[in-house]
Amino acid sequence: MIVAYGVANLLQSVAAARTTVHHTFDPGLLLRLAGHRTYLVGVTCQLGGFLLAFLARRDLPLFLVQSSVAAGLGVTAILGVVVLKWRLPVAEVVLLALLFAGISALVLAA
Repeated sequence: MIVAYGVANLLQSVAAARTTVHHTFDPGLLLRLAGHRTYLVGVTCQLGGFLLAFLARRDLPLFLVQSSVAAGLGVTAILGVVVLKWRLPVAEVVLLALLFAGISALVLAA
């Protein structure tokens, strides 16, 4: 579930960066994004993550599922560093370590 949301965010970000830039409101943006396979795979991952989170709520505590969904942003950052060669500031690396420690503590508490 965490990985699905992280991959979805990364793929949708990549697809949005590849579209043409308009400096005004452009209602055709979603139509252009729908033509990108990368964006559609990202939306599919988003739906898969939602389905997994929905099913996890049946068996896991709600606080664990909600924090896991939010941790998908950390997965996005890690995948961005590995795949897209992003450079994270030291503060963000520390925050990722704290995120991992927090999720680990929640898993132990659950």
